[in-house]
Amino acid sequence: MRTATSTPPAISESTIQPPTRGLFSRRLSLKIKLPLIVLLLLLLAFLVSTILSIRATQAALIDTLKGELTAQTNSKAELIRSNLIWTRTTAIDLAASAEAINYDEQTILKTIHNTLTHNEQIFGSTIAYEPYLFQPDILYWSPYYSRTPSGGLRFTQLGNPDYNYFRWEWYTLPKAKGLPVLSPPYFDEGGGEIWMVTWSAPFFDSAGNFKGVATADIAFSQTQDIVNKISVGTNGYAFLLDPQGVILGIGNNGGEHNAMVDSMVNTAQASHSKEWTDMVFNMIAGETGFAEAVDAQGQSMYVAYTPIGLDTGWSLGLAFPQAELFKKASQLQNTLIIYAFIVVLVFGTVLFLYTRTFTEPLRRLTAHVSRFSSEQLRATKGQLIEPIQIQTRDELEDLAIVFHQITTDLAHTFDVFEERIAERTYELEHRNNLLKAVADVGRSITSFRNLSELLQQTTQLIRENFGYYHIGIFLLDDRKEYAVLVASNSEGGQRMLERKHQLKVGETGIVGYVTEYLKARIALDVGQDAVYFNNPDLPLTRSEMALPLIAGGQILGALDVQSTESQAFTEEDISTLQILAEQLAVAIQNANLFNESEKALESSKVLYGELSREAWSKILHNQPRIGYIATPPTTIQINAETLETNIAKAFETGDIIIGSDNLTITVPVKVRGLSIGAIRLKKNEIAEAWTQEETNLAIALSEQLSGALESARLYRESQQRAARESLVSDISARISAHSNMENIMRETVQELGQSIGNASVTFQLLESFEGQQQTASKNNGDTKPDVNRKARA
Repeated sequence: MRTATSTPPAISESTIQPPTRGLFSRRLSLKIKLPLIVLLLLLLAFLVSTILSIRATQAALIDTLKGELTAQTNSKAELIRSNLIWTRTTAIDLAASAEAINYDEQTILKTIHNTLTHNEQIFGSTIAYEPYLFQPDILYWSPYYSRTPSGGLRFTQLGNPDYNYFRWEWYTLPKAKGLPVLSPPYFDEGGGEIWMVTWSAPFFDSAGNFKGVATADIAFSQTQDIVNKISVGTNGYAFLLDPQGVILGIGNNGGEHNAMVDSMVNTAQASHSKEWTDMVFNMIAGETGFAEAVDAQGQSMYVAYTPIGLDTGWSLGLAFPQAELFKKASQLQNTLIIYAFIVVLVFGTVLFLYTRTFTEPLRRLTAHVSRFSSEQLRATKGQLIEPIQIQTRDELEDLAIVFHQITTDLAHTFDVFEERIAERTYELEHRNNLLKAVADVGRSITSFRNLSELLQQTTQLIRENFGYYHIGIFLLDDRKEYAVLVASNSEGGQRMLERKHQLKVGETGIVGYVTEYLKARIALDVGQDAVYFNNPDLPLTRSEMALPLIAGGQILGALDVQSTESQAFTEEDISTLQILAEQLAVAIQNANLFNESEKALESSKVLYGELSREAWSKILHNQPRIGYIATPPTTIQINAETLETNIAKAFETGDIIIGSDNLTITVPVKVRGLSIGAIRLKKNEIAEAWTQEETNLAIALSEQLSGALESARLYRESQQRAARESLVSDISARISAHSNMENIMRETVQELGQSIGNASVTFQLLESFEGQQQTASKNNGDTKPDVNRKARA
C-alpha cells in the first residue's frame, strides 16, 4: 500500500499499468517486436530478391538464347543457301557452254557425264533443247545422267512423249523468266525417281532467242539431312517449310510428321495454338523473327526463324524447349529459398540475443524520464522546463540534444520569417507577370485566321513577351505518328523547318513524351532530371519545357520552349504556360474550322455554278436562236438557224475573236464558264483597229450582260415558282370549300383542266385494282358488282 507523504513518490516499473487490450492486441516488449519485425522484413527481402533474381536470370537466359538461336538459324540458313548456290554455278556453266558451242550427240553426252563425275554433290544433269533446235529432225532432245544407288551414273533420254519435259517446271520457269531458276521440290518420276530440286539456267542462240535449258539436280535429301542434323539443345528441333507451309524437313524431336506431305499450317490450327499459327504464317510470309509459342506437341518453345531466300519461299525455324532453358534456373530458385530460410533462422536467433543488450537500458531510461517529467511539471507550474540531461553516449543522448536544439531553432525561425515572406512575394510577382504575358499573347493570337500566319506570329509573340531562346510549335501528322515542326522563331528552328524536322510520338524527346501522354514535361541540364542537350541547331539550350496542345479533348501537337538558363522552368511555370498552350490550341482549332468553312463556301459556289450552267443549257436547248443587230438608229431581231462564223467560233471556244480586218471583234457571253451567246462589234471601214482599252471595254460589257441575263433567269424562275405555288394554293382553297365528294371531284378536274390549258382531265375512284376484286369474288363465290365513280372535265 502507498503511505501519505508530502513529495510525489518515484514511479517504478510496477506503477506503470498498460491499458487493457483484447486477446489479439496483447502488449509485446521491444525485445520481441524488434527481432520479429526484422526477421519478417528480412524474410520478405530474401523472398523478393530471390524471385527478382530468378526472373532476371530467366530474362537474361531468354536474351542469350534469342541471340544464340537467331545466330544459329542464320548460320544454318546460310549453309542451305551455300549448298544451293554452289549447284547453281554448275547449271550456269553448262548453259554457257551450250550457248557457245554447237554440241553434237557424243560431245554433249560427254560434257554432262564429266560434270557429274567432277561434282559429287549433283545428283543429275541434262541439257534440254527446244523442239528441232538440236537437230532439225528431232523434236525432243534432253540427254540425262543421274546417279545410281551404287554410285555409278545412269543415262536416260528425257526427250520422249511419255515424259514431255516441255511441261515440267524445271523447264518452263527459266524459259518464262529468262534467268536461272530453282524449281520447287518435286518427285522426278521417269528421271531420277527421287525427290529433288533443280537449278535450271536458260541458254540462247546468237540472235538472243531461247534455245534450251541446262540443269543441275540436287537430291532434296541433302537439304533434309542438313535440317535433321541441326542440334537445338537436347530436346529441340529444326524444321523447314515451303511457301504453302508444307513441311520439307523436320528434326527427330519435332514429332511424327510426313515430310513433303504434311502441312505445318494444318498442324498448328489443329493444336489450337494461336502463337504457333501466327508464327507459321509469318514464316510463310518470308519474315524473320523470334517467338514464344506452344507447338503441336503441347510444348512451350522459343523459336527463331528466317527465310532461305533465292526466291525459294522456304523458311527455316529452330525450336528450343522452354522447360530445358529454365531447368537450371528452377533448381537455383529452390536452393536459394532453402538458404533464405536457414539464414533467417540463424540471424533471428542472433538478433534476439543482441536486442536484449539495449532493450533493458531503454526500459530503465523510460522509467527515469517518466519520473523526471512528473516532478518538473509540478515544480515549474507551467514554466519552461530545463532540458533533459541524459548522458548515455548513444541515440538517447542525441535525442535530448535535439530537443534543446528545437527551442533554439524556434527563435531563429522568426529571424528568417521575413526572408521567406520576401521570397513568396517575388514568386507571386513572377507568376502575375507570367499571367499578364499569357493574357497579352492570348489576345493577340485570337485575331489570326490563317493557320501558317497564326503559328509563326505566335512564336514571335512568345519570344517578345517571355524572352525565351527558342520557341517551336509541333503539330501531329494525319496518322498521329509524328510531331512535325511547323513554326519557330530561332535561326536553328528555321533550319529545322527547312529539313522538315519531326519527332516520333511517344519515343523521341520530351515532345514525343508530351504528345503521347498529354502531360507537360520539363528537362533541365542539371539536377535529378538531367538531360544532355546536343542539338547542333540549338547549341545554347540549357532548359526545355514542352506543353501539350489540346482542344476538345484531342491532342493537336506540342508547344516547345527552350532557354539558355539552367533550371529556367518550374512546375508552377507549367500551370501558367499551360493556359497559353490551351489558348493556342483553341486558336489552331478555330483557324482549321475557318479554313474548312471557306472550303465549304467555295464548294457551294461551285455547286451553284453547275446548277446555273445546267439551267442555261436547258434554256439554250429549248429556246430558238434569237439575236439582235443594232445599226443606229434601228435595232433588228434575227432568227437564224446558222451562226456567223466568228460568232460561232467565239461561242464554241469561249475566246475573243478578232476579224481579219482588225475592225471586227467578237466577245463571248459567259455565265459560270458556259458560253450562252456572243457580241460582235464592228467599226467603220475608215476607223482604226481595236485598241486594248476598247477590247477591255467590250469584255466588261460582256460581263455586265452575262450578269444581267443570269439575274433575269433567276427572276423568271422565281416568278414561275411563285405562279405554281399560287395556282396550287387557289385550287386547294376552292376544293376545300366543298364538302360533297361529287362536288370535290368535279371542282378538281375543272380547275386542273383550266390551269393546264383546257386539257382533258379524268379523275376516277376505284373500289379495287382491276382484276383483283373479280378474282377474289370468284374464289369466295361472291357476285358483288364493281362500283366506280368518275368525274370528267
